[in-house]
Amino acid sequence: MKRLVSIKMSVILLLLLALSMAVATFVENDFGTLVARAFVYEAWWFELIMIWLSINFLFHIKRYRLFSKSKLPVGLLHLAFILIIIGAGVTRYFSKEGMVHIRENQTVTSYTTNEKYIQFQTENTYFYKKSQPIPYFFSEETMQIDDNDNHFECVLTEYLPKAVQKFVDGEESFLEIVMLETDEESSYHLMKSGQSQKVDNYSLAFQSDQEHVFKIQKNENNWQLWSAIPLHTIHLESQQMSSFSPQQWTNVMPHTVYRWSGGSFMIEAIHDNKKLVYEPLGKNDKAEKEVSVVKLEVRNEGKLITESYFSATKNIPEWQWFDYQGERYAYTYASKQIDLPFALKLNKFHLKRYPGSESAESYTSYVEVIDGDKSFSYNIFMNNVLDYQSYRFYQSSYDKDEKGTLLSLNKDREGTIITYLGYGVLFFAMFWLLFAYGSRFSFLNRKLKKIKAVDVGKLHSVLFMFFMLPSFAQSGGYLEEHIIPQEKAQEYGRLIVQDFDGRMKPLTTLAYEITRKLTGKTSVNLNTHEGKKIEISPEQFLIALQKSPETFAEKPLIKINTDKGAIVFNILNINQKRMLQFTDFLDASGAYLLKDVVEETNRLKPAQRSESQKELLKVDERFNILYNVFTGNFLRLYPNTKSQNNKWLTADQFSEFEEQDADFVKNIHNFYIAGLEKGMQTNDFSEADQALSYLATYQKEAGKNVYPTKNEVEAEIFYTRTRIGNYLFGICILLGGVLLIFNILSLFLSAKWLQKTLTVGSILACIIWVVFTFDLGLRWYIAKHPPWSDGFEMLLFVSWGILLFGLLFVRKSSFTLPLGLLFSGTLLLVSFLDWLNPEITTLKPVLYSYWLKIHVTVIVGSYAPLGLSFVIALLSMILLIFKPLQPKITWWRGMQEMIVVQEMAVTIGLFLLTAGTFLGGIWANESWGRYWAWDPKETWALISIIVYSVVVHLRLIPKFRNALVYYLVTMWAFSTIVMTSFGVNYYLVGLHSYATGDPIPIPKWVYFVVALLVVISVFAWYSYKKMPQEERNKLYSN
Repeated sequence: MKRLVSIKMSVILLLLLALSMAVATFVENDFGTLVARAFVYEAWWFELIMIWLSINFLFHIKRYRLFSKSKLPVGLLHLAFILIIIGAGVTRYFSKEGMVHIRENQTVTSYTTNEKYIQFQTENTYFYKKSQPIPYFFSEETMQIDDNDNHFECVLTEYLPKAVQKFVDGEESFLEIVMLETDEESSYHLMKSGQSQKVDNYSLAFQSDQEHVFKIQKNENNWQLWSAIPLHTIHLESQQMSSFSPQQWTNVMPHTVYRWSGGSFMIEAIHDNKKLVYEPLGKNDKAEKEVSVVKLEVRNEGKLITESYFSATKNIPEWQWFDYQGERYAYTYASKQIDLPFALKLNKFHLKRYPGSESAESYTSYVEVIDGDKSFSYNIFMNNVLDYQSYRFYQSSYDKDEKGTLLSLNKDREGTIITYLGYGVLFFAMFWLLFAYGSRFSFLNRKLKKIKAVDVGKLHSVLFMFFMLPSFAQSGGYLEEHIIPQEKAQEYGRLIVQDFDGRMKPLTTLAYEITRKLTGKTSVNLNTHEGKKIEISPEQFLIALQKSPETFAEKPLIKINTDKGAIVFNILNINQKRMLQFTDFLDASGAYLLKDVVEETNRLKPAQRSESQKELLKVDERFNILYNVFTGNFLRLYPNTKSQNNKWLTADQFSEFEEQDADFVKNIHNFYIAGLEKGMQTNDFSEADQALSYLATYQKEAGKNVYPTKNEVEAEIFYTRTRIGNYLFGICILLGGVLLIFNILSLFLSAKWLQKTLTVGSILACIIWVVFTFDLGLRWYIAKHPPWSDGFEMLLFVSWGILLFGLLFVRKSSFTLPLGLLFSGTLLLVSFLDWLNPEITTLKPVLYSYWLKIHVTVIVGSYAPLGLSFVIALLSMILLIFKPLQPKITWWRGMQEMIVVQEMAVTIGLFLLTAGTFLGGIWANESWGRYWAWDPKETWALISIIVYSVVVHLRLIPKFRNALVYYLVTMWAFSTIVMTSFGVNYYLVGLHSYATGDPIPIPKWVYFVVALLVVISVFAWYSYKKMPQEERNKLYSN
């Protein structure tokens, strides 16, 4: 019995839990969420592991007297996890979840369950059975129905998670119709005889005698359409247009669009005397009209009475009726409708977009709660929840016509209270453990002081820390004739441009983005007609491209990787070179030479693309960027006062402006370019300055609703031009390398000049951190949101945090600072490589939450101490491999300091990671109604917590209580952080992911790094095994 509740068993259970969750994330990616939930997350054995762990925690609390005064924070920590597991169980088995769909001015009194049910209706009775078939592991399900003298079996006999519909000979009629919501969006619907379908604010019926605005039925062997309102028709093949008179029957014309002022639809096909069947698709097969369906059969004493296919995903029931022995019955497969104890009315739905963009910035449902004689109004939007009678309503989505809302519903008061109580106890206990005298962290701190008290001389002086503060074209002429003076280009860069996501930014920012994407650099080097090299700024480059596109079309401006560009070079029939001209991509007629091969490559899955094909797509993107600059499509400089969404347009779109503005928009930029041409010849730029002034004034007046402030413009221009991060990585790596060499020398020497050098290095590192903090703060100010919303910003924040923790721990061990500098500099270097986008972007509506600031700050902040522990473990093993035959006391002291600092860093990182993960749960619960959904990102965060929990508990198992084990597990545990922060983003499909489910090849350098770490691990193990026990004990004492 003792073995079942021992610390060793707890560690085994934690590892089993982490391993099963890791496998589940890949199962979900390959086979779907339902499979992962059925076989792991909601499996009996998975819940048994959590129950077993809870029992172990209770035994540990009793056996080790964790509620005694000196150990109380440890006891509370274990109690917190028990409460969280209990809360999860209550939520799992007793909570209710669903969706509420409401149109404007509509009142609803029920919600739709997330679960699906087999449902059966008789005249007086309603039967239902919860049913969720699992892809690839389907088995029949039967619901028994007893209705007076009749006994039925409603059997789910078939489940096709991926299928395509097919019509075979039969006795039914079907209508395929496409609803055209907008010019770019449409929805496909399949209707059977007797069914009706909502079309905008009207309805369309197929073979029905009931009154509808549109009706389609068969009259005298001809399919005809009747409309209550006038229509206009467009035949897609012939493009012939005609009018459709109302109140009369007219023959149906397939592939014809029927349009009225409010919308349109297209009759795709009508299938008469047919039967609908479904053919399954393979896992990797794709089809245009791919569906997920189940098949229900109704039987009586084993005899088939009727059968039908139903959508496996639709929420609204589509009842199929049949008659049997004079009685009428119905059956379906869908969600259930559950009554609410009150009513909800949607008064209005409002969607706010980013200026000039189709991207949603926020959306709000203005609802009224009606409870008997009592009623009140409430606004539901992202991160603002309606909480009434234990029901919580969250803004989830909206209808395409923006006249209806979709609210997610959650009823889990008890589970939430228990879980939040567990969170609260957890946060309190972790904070207490960092400061309680009897805690492990306090013990490590005292131990480190004892190590440093040995009289071997100081390694460095006392460090004073800084603390965190908060279209015109003219051909001909020499190239240099089109390069305007830098000061004029900078004035041009102060104009404001609206990007395609709706962000307002100085033209300088756009110029830098274009230059970096085209050339890979932040300036452009060109050769004059005399053979001299000149360097021009991005603003000068952007103007030159517009002044003379014909000249620059023949200049090498598009970068290509010569090692991977074989496909491009072969198609263009040119020799290998690092930079290509725009004209290299065009044939004699001006056709784009890469068009066909780019289309073929885009049809391939990412894993199927070779390195040459990937480079082809990158080159294609650069070509299109340059083309759009030449044509002016990037320069959305002109605010349109007619736009309801503060949309800015290009000069080519002048016809969309008011008449008095159209001529100005059409010509002002040309006047400015002409003024620059005159200024280049006469040195008088007054006309250009005047045109630029007019344009700037127009922007401020017509676009005043979204025009940034002067300080915001100046800040962004400064941030863009200085590019502090581009210089910091080199400085960090250089300084870190120098300090690491001096620290290693200090293990063998005690010279005073070494100590002074280390002190100077520490001061320089403080200055670097302050500059880094300023750079991050400036990005925050410009973006108007914290700088950790994407992969690039996350790397910046982690590298900043690692440097901070290196400084904080420098008095504990002098090795932490050079390691922090090196790791921080390396991450900065990686962040500025091609695979991450450094542009400042807009946020999704759900990210506008104070919980984002707290959750992401804490969880990403945890990566810094955990990353520091990784590099300390790595350096310790390298020093172990090259251990002197007779190490001096300074060598032993340095090793002892590092392992203590390593454990302290792991403890801090684990606490931050745990707090950040569960704060994310609170954010999720406050944003969309559930604090845990087994999304791969949050699952891997939990895996990281579990793995690092094992790391800190291994010392309690005598067999693993040694330095080598601690080095190895600390170093390899960091792989879970890498997977959480990057692997999930690109390899697993989920809410936090950029992946699409197609496998992406793992970069080759990853294999090299893993192999190197394996080699270091093996050699460290070999060196450790050769050490006598006395020396092993010197490295690590509990």
